[in-house]
Amino acid sequence: MRLSQRFANIITSPDKQDAAAVVVAPKGYGKSYTCLNIAWATAVEIAEIMGGRWEDYFPIDREKKTLPTVGVIEKEAILRVLDILGPHQIAVLDDVGVALNARTWMDKSNILVNDIMEMMRIDETLTLMSVMSQDYIDKVPREIAPFFIEVIAKNHAAGYNVLKVHENKKHFRMGKMFYPYLKQGRDRVLRYVCMAPPIEIAQIYDKMRKEATARSKRQRIDAYLSRKDNPERLTDREKNWRDLVTRYGAKVRELSSQGFTPYKISQQLPVGRSAVEGILKRLEAQ
Repeated sequence: MRLSQRFANIITSPDKQDAAAVVVAPKGYGKSYTCLNIAWATAVEIAEIMGGRWEDYFPIDREKKTLPTVGVIEKEAILRVLDILGPHQIAVLDDVGVALNARTWMDKSNILVNDIMEMMRIDETLTLMSVMSQDYIDKVPREIAPFFIEVIAKNHAAGYNVLKVHENKKHFRMGKMFYPYLKQGRDRVLRYVCMAPPIEIAQIYDKMRKEATARSKRQRIDAYLSRKDNPERLTDREKNWRDLVTRYGAKVRELSSQGFTPYKISQQLPVGRSAVEGILKRLEAQ
Protein backbone atom coordinates (compact mmCIF):
# COMPACT_ATOMS: atom_id res chain seq x y z
CA MET A 1 0.00 0.00 0.00
CA ARG A 2 1.31 3.41 -0.96
CA LEU A 3 1.84 5.89 1.88
CA SER A 4 -0.56 8.33 0.20
CA GLN A 5 -3.20 5.62 0.00
CA ARG A 6 -2.77 4.82 3.69
CA PHE A 7 -3.23 8.48 4.65
CA ALA A 8 -6.23 8.86 2.35
CA ASN A 9 -7.90 5.79 3.85
CA ILE A 10 -7.42 7.16 7.37
CA ILE A 11 -8.97 10.58 6.82
CA THR A 12 -11.85 9.32 4.67
CA SER A 13 -12.81 6.41 6.94
CA PRO A 14 -16.12 6.39 8.85
CA ASP A 15 -14.10 6.74 12.08
CA LYS A 16 -13.71 10.51 11.53
CA GLN A 17 -9.97 10.48 12.17
CA ASP A 18 -7.24 12.92 11.33
CA ALA A 19 -3.64 12.06 10.48
CA ALA A 20 -0.45 13.99 11.07
CA ALA A 21 3.20 13.35 10.40
CA VAL A 22 6.46 14.99 11.40
CA VAL A 23 8.85 14.90 8.42
CA VAL A 24 12.50 15.17 9.42
CA ALA A 25 15.61 15.61 7.30
CA PRO A 26 18.88 17.53 7.36
CA LYS A 27 19.09 20.79 5.46
CA GLY A 28 19.03 20.23 1.71
CA TYR A 29 17.54 16.74 1.78
CA GLY A 30 14.24 17.82 0.23
CA LYS A 31 11.87 17.45 3.17
CA SER A 32 9.66 20.27 1.84
CA TYR A 33 9.30 18.65 -1.58
CA THR A 34 8.67 15.34 0.17
CA CYS A 35 5.76 16.90 2.07
CA LEU A 36 4.40 18.50 -1.10
CA ASN A 37 4.47 15.26 -3.03
CA ILE A 38 2.84 13.28 -0.21
CA ALA A 39 0.18 16.00 0.03
CA TRP A 40 -0.52 15.96 -3.72
CA ALA A 41 -0.49 12.15 -4.01
CA THR A 42 -2.82 11.83 -1.01
CA ALA A 43 -5.16 14.39 -2.58
CA VAL A 44 -5.24 12.27 -5.75
CA GLU A 45 -6.14 9.21 -3.66
CA ILE A 46 -8.88 11.11 -1.81
CA ALA A 47 -10.37 12.25 -5.11
CA GLU A 48 -10.54 8.60 -6.17
CA ILE A 49 -12.44 7.77 -2.96
CA MET A 50 -14.60 10.87 -2.48
CA GLY A 51 -14.93 12.16 -6.02
CA GLY A 52 -14.02 15.59 -7.36
CA ARG A 53 -10.55 16.87 -8.28
CA TRP A 54 -7.33 16.61 -6.31
CA GLU A 55 -7.35 20.41 -6.04
CA ASP A 56 -10.42 20.12 -3.79
CA TYR A 57 -8.27 18.43 -1.17
CA PHE A 58 -4.90 20.13 -1.69
CA PRO A 59 -5.97 23.54 -3.04
CA ILE A 60 -3.96 25.54 -5.55
CA ASP A 61 -4.68 29.17 -6.43
CA ARG A 62 -3.26 29.53 -9.93
CA GLU A 63 -4.27 33.17 -10.25
CA LYS A 64 -2.46 34.31 -7.08
CA LYS A 65 0.18 31.59 -7.44
CA THR A 66 -0.24 30.31 -3.89
CA LEU A 67 -0.98 27.03 -2.14
CA PRO A 68 -3.65 28.05 0.41
CA THR A 69 -3.09 25.10 2.78
CA VAL A 70 0.71 25.44 2.83
CA GLY A 71 2.16 27.55 5.64
CA VAL A 72 5.83 28.42 5.27
CA ILE A 73 7.99 29.40 8.28
CA GLU A 74 5.77 32.18 9.69
CA LYS A 75 3.39 31.67 12.64
CA GLU A 76 0.72 33.77 10.96
CA ALA A 77 0.83 31.55 7.87
CA ILE A 78 0.56 28.39 9.95
CA LEU A 79 -2.39 29.75 11.95
CA ARG A 80 -4.10 30.84 8.71
CA VAL A 81 -3.75 27.33 7.27
CA LEU A 82 -5.12 25.67 10.40
CA ASP A 83 -8.03 28.13 10.37
CA ILE A 84 -9.15 27.45 6.79
CA LEU A 85 -8.41 23.71 6.64
CA GLY A 86 -11.55 21.76 5.80
CA PRO A 87 -12.57 18.07 6.00
CA HIS A 88 -10.44 15.72 3.89
CA GLN A 89 -7.98 18.52 3.10
CA ILE A 90 -4.21 18.41 3.54
CA ALA A 91 -1.99 20.97 5.25
CA VAL A 92 1.75 21.35 4.89
CA LEU A 93 3.44 23.31 7.70
CA ASP A 94 6.89 23.87 6.25
CA ASP A 95 9.92 24.46 8.49
CA VAL A 96 7.55 24.52 11.43
CA GLY A 97 10.50 24.52 13.85
CA VAL A 98 11.13 28.18 13.05
CA ALA A 99 7.57 29.18 13.93
CA LEU A 100 6.97 26.74 16.80
CA ASN A 101 10.43 26.62 18.29
CA ALA A 102 10.73 24.26 21.27
CA ARG A 103 12.68 26.98 23.14
CA THR A 104 9.60 29.24 23.06
CA TRP A 105 7.09 26.59 24.12
CA MET A 106 5.36 29.00 26.53
CA ASP A 107 4.77 31.58 23.78
CA LYS A 108 1.04 32.31 23.40
CA SER A 109 1.03 31.46 19.70
CA ASN A 110 2.75 28.11 20.38
CA ILE A 111 0.12 27.26 22.99
CA LEU A 112 -2.65 28.25 20.57
CA VAL A 113 -1.29 26.04 17.78
CA ASN A 114 -0.83 23.13 20.21
CA ASP A 115 -4.43 23.49 21.39
CA ILE A 116 -5.74 23.61 17.82
CA MET A 117 -3.75 20.52 16.81
CA GLU A 118 -5.09 18.58 19.79
CA MET A 119 -8.65 19.54 18.82
CA MET A 120 -8.10 18.45 15.18
CA ARG A 121 -8.30 14.74 15.99
CA ILE A 122 -11.83 14.43 14.51
CA ASP A 123 -11.35 16.93 11.66
CA GLU A 124 -10.55 14.27 9.00
CA THR A 125 -7.49 16.15 7.79
CA LEU A 126 -3.85 15.35 7.11
CA THR A 127 -1.15 17.65 8.51
CA LEU A 128 2.48 17.30 7.39
CA MET A 129 5.08 19.19 9.43
CA SER A 130 8.63 19.51 8.11
CA VAL A 131 11.54 20.20 10.44
CA MET A 132 15.31 19.63 10.45
CA SER A 133 15.14 17.83 13.80
CA GLN A 134 12.16 16.67 15.81
CA ASP A 135 13.73 18.35 18.85
CA TYR A 136 13.24 21.74 17.18
CA ILE A 137 9.48 21.70 17.67
CA ASP A 138 7.37 21.67 20.78
CA LYS A 139 6.65 18.38 22.55
CA VAL A 140 2.88 18.49 21.90
CA PRO A 141 2.87 18.34 18.06
CA ARG A 142 5.88 16.02 18.21
CA GLU A 143 4.05 13.43 20.30
CA ILE A 144 0.47 13.70 19.04
CA ALA A 145 1.46 13.22 15.40
CA PRO A 146 0.72 9.53 14.71
CA PHE A 147 3.51 9.23 12.12
CA PHE A 148 7.23 10.03 11.95
CA ILE A 149 8.88 10.25 8.53
CA GLU A 150 12.64 10.49 8.03
CA VAL A 151 14.27 11.32 4.71
CA ILE A 152 17.30 9.03 4.79
CA ALA A 153 18.62 9.42 1.23
CA LYS A 154 18.27 11.99 -1.51
CA ASN A 155 18.63 11.62 -5.24
CA HIS A 156 17.54 14.97 -6.61
CA ALA A 157 19.06 14.31 -10.02
CA ALA A 158 16.77 11.30 -10.46
CA GLY A 159 13.84 13.09 -8.84
CA TYR A 160 13.22 11.01 -5.73
CA ASN A 161 13.99 10.63 -2.01
CA VAL A 162 14.06 7.52 0.16
CA LEU A 163 12.01 7.55 3.37
CA LYS A 164 11.71 5.57 6.56
CA VAL A 165 8.20 5.82 8.02
CA HIS A 166 7.32 4.94 11.60
CA GLU A 167 4.29 5.10 13.83
CA ASN A 168 4.53 7.17 17.00
CA LYS A 169 3.56 4.87 19.85
CA LYS A 170 3.62 6.01 23.46
CA HIS A 171 3.92 3.54 26.31
CA PHE A 172 1.94 5.55 28.85
CA ARG A 173 2.95 3.51 31.90
CA MET A 174 6.65 3.88 31.08
CA GLY A 175 6.27 7.40 29.67
CA LYS A 176 8.39 6.54 26.62
CA MET A 177 7.91 6.87 22.87
CA PHE A 178 8.44 3.94 20.49
CA TYR A 179 8.70 4.12 16.70
CA PRO A 180 7.79 0.82 14.99
CA TYR A 181 7.88 0.57 11.20
CA LEU A 182 4.58 0.61 9.34
CA LYS A 183 3.25 -2.82 8.42
CA GLN A 184 1.69 -4.23 5.28
CA GLY A 185 -0.03 -7.37 6.48
CA ARG A 186 2.58 -9.17 8.55
CA ASP A 187 5.52 -7.50 6.82
CA ARG A 188 7.29 -4.35 7.94
CA VAL A 189 7.73 -1.66 5.30
CA LEU A 190 11.36 -0.60 5.71
CA ARG A 191 11.58 2.00 2.95
CA TYR A 192 9.36 4.19 0.80
CA VAL A 193 10.36 6.00 -2.39
CA CYS A 194 8.97 9.53 -2.70
CA MET A 195 9.07 11.28 -6.06
CA ALA A 196 9.37 15.04 -6.57
CA PRO A 197 6.08 16.98 -6.57
CA PRO A 198 4.50 18.14 -9.85
CA ILE A 199 6.44 21.03 -11.38
CA GLU A 200 3.53 23.46 -11.04
CA ILE A 201 3.27 22.84 -7.27
CA ALA A 202 7.06 23.03 -6.86
CA GLN A 203 7.31 26.36 -8.68
CA ILE A 204 4.52 27.96 -6.65
CA TYR A 205 6.05 26.65 -3.42
CA ASP A 206 9.49 27.98 -4.35
CA LYS A 207 8.01 31.45 -4.82
CA MET A 208 6.14 31.25 -1.49
CA ARG A 209 9.24 30.01 0.28
CA LYS A 210 11.46 32.77 -1.11
CA GLU A 211 9.00 35.49 -0.09
CA ALA A 212 8.35 34.05 3.38
CA THR A 213 12.06 33.59 4.10
CA ALA A 214 12.90 37.18 3.13
CA ARG A 215 9.97 38.52 5.14
CA SER A 216 10.79 36.46 8.23
CA LYS A 217 14.48 37.41 8.16
CA ARG A 218 13.63 41.10 7.85
CA GLN A 219 11.12 40.95 10.72
CA ARG A 220 13.54 39.17 13.03
CA ILE A 221 16.44 41.50 12.28
CA ASP A 222 14.22 44.57 12.70
CA ALA A 223 12.85 43.24 16.00
CA TYR A 224 16.37 42.65 17.34
CA LEU A 225 17.62 46.08 16.27
CA SER A 226 14.51 47.66 17.79
CA ARG A 227 15.26 46.01 21.13
CA LYS A 228 18.82 47.34 21.02
CA ASP A 229 17.64 50.86 20.29
CA ASN A 230 14.83 50.68 22.86
CA PRO A 231 15.93 48.52 25.80
CA GLU A 232 13.16 46.71 27.61
CA ARG A 233 11.82 48.41 30.73
CA LEU A 234 13.51 47.13 33.87
CA THR A 235 11.53 45.75 36.77
CA ASP A 236 11.94 47.33 40.21
CA ARG A 237 14.06 44.37 41.31
CA GLU A 238 16.36 44.72 38.29
CA LYS A 239 16.68 48.48 38.92
CA ASN A 240 17.63 47.80 42.54
CA TRP A 241 20.36 45.38 41.51
CA ARG A 242 21.67 47.80 38.89
CA ASP A 243 21.86 50.55 41.51
CA LEU A 244 23.73 48.27 43.92
CA VAL A 245 26.26 47.30 41.27
CA THR A 246 26.74 50.95 40.28
CA ARG A 247 27.23 52.12 43.87
CA TYR A 248 29.25 49.27 45.36
CA GLY A 249 30.51 47.19 42.44
CA ALA A 250 33.99 48.73 42.24
CA LYS A 251 34.61 48.35 45.97
CA VAL A 252 33.23 44.82 46.05
CA ARG A 253 35.48 43.85 43.13
CA GLU A 254 38.52 45.41 44.84
CA LEU A 255 37.95 43.66 48.17
CA SER A 256 37.15 40.34 46.49
CA SER A 257 40.42 40.51 44.52
CA GLN A 258 42.22 40.94 47.85
CA GLY A 259 40.76 37.66 49.10
CA PHE A 260 37.92 38.99 51.23
CA THR A 261 34.90 36.67 51.51
CA PRO A 262 31.40 38.03 50.84
CA TYR A 263 30.78 38.01 54.59
CA LYS A 264 33.94 40.05 55.31
CA ILE A 265 33.06 42.46 52.47
CA SER A 266 29.56 42.95 53.91
CA GLN A 267 31.13 44.05 57.20
CA GLN A 268 32.83 46.94 55.41
CA LEU A 269 29.84 48.05 53.30
CA PRO A 270 26.20 48.91 54.15
CA VAL A 271 24.91 45.77 52.38
CA GLY A 272 24.38 42.19 53.51
CA ARG A 273 26.33 39.11 52.48
CA SER A 274 23.62 37.92 50.01
CA ALA A 275 23.70 41.35 48.33
CA VAL A 276 27.49 41.12 48.02
CA GLU A 277 27.15 37.65 46.47
CA GLY A 278 24.55 39.01 44.02
CA ILE A 279 26.82 41.93 43.08
CA LEU A 280 29.75 39.55 42.48
CA LYS A 281 27.57 37.32 40.33
CA ARG A 282 26.50 40.25 38.16
CA LEU A 283 30.06 41.55 37.89
CA GLU A 284 31.18 38.14 36.61
CA ALA A 285 28.42 38.18 34.00
CA GLN A 286 29.48 41.56 32.61
